[in-house]
Amino acid sequence: MYPALTNRFSAHRADIGVGRWRLLIGLIAILTAGSGIVMIDSIPLDSHEIFVAQTTHEMAVRGDWLVPYFNEQPRLNKPPLSYWAAALLAKVAGDLPTVCAWHVRLISVLAGLGVLGCTVLNARLLFDRTTGLVAGALLASSAGMFSFMHDARPDMLYAFWISLMIAAAAGLVHASTIRGRGTEWLAVTLWLSAGLATLTKGPHIPIVVLVGIALGLRQTLGSWRRTRSLLRPVLGSVLVLAVCVPWWWLLQEHLDAARVESSQLGGTLLVPALSRLGNPYYLYRPLQLLLPWLPVIFVALVGYRRPVARQGISPLVWPLLLTVAALSTGQQFRFFYLLPLLGVLSILVARPWVCSLRAILPRPERGLILGAFVLQIVILFGCAGWVIQQARGTAQFGLIMGLLVASVGSSYAVWRLVPGPRTISATVAMAVVMIVLWSAAAVTGALWDRERYAGHRLARLAATELAPATTLAAYGVSPTVYVYTLKRRVPALTNIAEVDGLIARSRNGDLGLVLRGGDVAGLAARYAVTELGRYRRGDADDVLVVLHSQASPR
Repeated sequence: MYPALTNRFSAHRADIGVGRWRLLIGLIAILTAGSGIVMIDSIPLDSHEIFVAQTTHEMAVRGDWLVPYFNEQPRLNKPPLSYWAAALLAKVAGDLPTVCAWHVRLISVLAGLGVLGCTVLNARLLFDRTTGLVAGALLASSAGMFSFMHDARPDMLYAFWISLMIAAAAGLVHASTIRGRGTEWLAVTLWLSAGLATLTKGPHIPIVVLVGIALGLRQTLGSWRRTRSLLRPVLGSVLVLAVCVPWWWLLQEHLDAARVESSQLGGTLLVPALSRLGNPYYLYRPLQLLLPWLPVIFVALVGYRRPVARQGISPLVWPLLLTVAALSTGQQFRFFYLLPLLGVLSILVARPWVCSLRAILPRPERGLILGAFVLQIVILFGCAGWVIQQARGTAQFGLIMGLLVASVGSSYAVWRLVPGPRTISATVAMAVVMIVLWSAAAVTGALWDRERYAGHRLARLAATELAPATTLAAYGVSPTVYVYTLKRRVPALTNIAEVDGLIARSRNGDLGLVLRGGDVAGLAARYAVTELGRYRRGDADDVLVVLHSQASPR
């Protein structure tokens, strides 16, 4: 049965034409860019995003592009490539040393589009254009893509370099079997991407993915000799070292080497915890990156029973499996650590799904696919209803309804453009609707918690109400948002003695302080307290006060 299906539904006979394929990919890319750009400068930065923006600002003010600084202290948590990229964009915009939210987030939007391009290309090289279209549609409409394109952390840039590595490996497979030429440039691209990924967030995922790529190529090509000749490991190692070693060496020349080696840059989080290896966290939790496509994911897994669905997946499966195993021994479990393999996950869902939709299926499998479509439609209607509910009574209601109408029109056009089984065109059409739904949801602002907005309002209040001579400190809370808003050092205090010492050194006898509401009473017994504002965070309040020494008027 399966050989017959393989011949009957071969990629070349059932594939989409080049012209339509390019048009559809272009449409998806435009919609994805729109969903990433919408509200890019309106949503307040969270603490992790502020680390990127403020560190870039402080490096620009200091004129030191070697050592990352935050709150006037070296920040030895991440390599500097994301800071350099944000600074370049701010410089082109003419804003540096000011670094705005859109500067740092646009890096993630561009990187997300790069991930989309690599994913589509990867699927096209290993399989066919239809698989590339469906994989790109699933990726572009996923929660992971939307969320991290709106996040200034280096994760999406990191994902782009990893995706480029895997796409270069797919190019090596394609070149070795079709043309046999140009493999040296693909190998250079692969290794340079590994070096740039290391300079973005560290070497752990690039190393694991490189091993996975080597194993995948070996299984695909059937020879270690051919694998080595394609990968060019000696040249590649030289390229990676040339990219990474100069900054690392210069950093240790400028700072105490022991301090660097004891930081995250020194690999403190890379020591494996083998006791965690059996934890299934990374087998299920990262699937939330592919929301809302869980029904399709579970049904697609059934499609791997067919040999045609399993053919050619080795260059994707090995990097994914090894990354899951490596992360499972890590000291921190974070679902988004698998974001660099989100494109691979999308392809591995799209491939069996496309093969199933092309095949003549027995009744039980037809029922599963129908059930998946029904669930996806229910999810889409649920998302649309939630967006409309959030928009009712707001000034954005008309815009959001216009976006929803546009999504229906775009999906109908896609449904007509995609040839072959209508189930494939329906999948892409639903993805187009979901991309626009993400944009509409962003316009409502409801996807981001209220605490983020309230925290920034309190920080802006501190910037306007505190005199320039009054020091602001944080007592028992994070100073991050206040450092970014006030553009000055905000000491983080941990005990009353530090509060006493800081107010004793104050030039005007006052001290601005951000603290938890439960700590105000204890300080009121020692100092005159003027409350400026507060907001609810979790189960308690963050309060902005001014402490006056006993000699000062209340």
